[in-house]
Amino acid sequence: MPQHLRYPTNVTARIAQHYTRGTTQPGRHLEMDGICLGLSLSWLRRMACGRPLGEFPSHMEGMFGQYAYLTGNNSRLLSQWMIEGPTALLGLDQYCFRVGFRHTVNRRCTLQECMALIRETDSPDDASRKTFLVLADGHATGLTIAGAKVALFDSNIGIDVFDRRNHDDLHALEGTLRKLAPIHRSYLLTGLAY
Repeated sequence: MPQHLRYPTNVTARIAQHYTRGTTQPGRHLEMDGICLGLSLSWLRRMACGRPLGEFPSHMEGMFGQYAYLTGNNSRLLSQWMIEGPTALLGLDQYCFRVGFRHTVNRRCTLQECMALIRETDSPDDASRKTFLVLADGHATGLTIAGAKVALFDSNIGIDVFDRRNHDDLHALEGTLRKLAPIHRSYLLTGLAY
């Protein structure tokens, strides 16, 4: 039976408005429709460091992570994923590297390929965790495989912990992942090591 820890945290964030010098025109996009990317990376960092699967990320760390990504070298907002699909996220590789992650896997896949990767990933115990950023239809989530457990962090609903040895849990995980990508039905799966 999957364990669900409810903690909705994905909110609109506004951070100090900057203006173009000598005008009243905003200089950058500083209102964010959500902070799912920042929160997911914050949670993945905690998971890679061996923290408990049910530990929630820091809201402030997530907010600043999202702000740093959006105001970096990118002019696209996360809401553009809805139109262009999961590959529209520009500069993610460089940003993840700047905040301490290195890529282990980076591929676009279907739901079945994503589930096969989860089933086949070798993580014999809780100490050798595998962490993934899952991008789908304008939303970022974090996925951690720790031994027989799979934890999925979604900033809109919280953390779900599944048992990879239990067929019903894998079916529930598949249903949860299916809900993440109702539009494009594909995922950008990025394996991250910290």
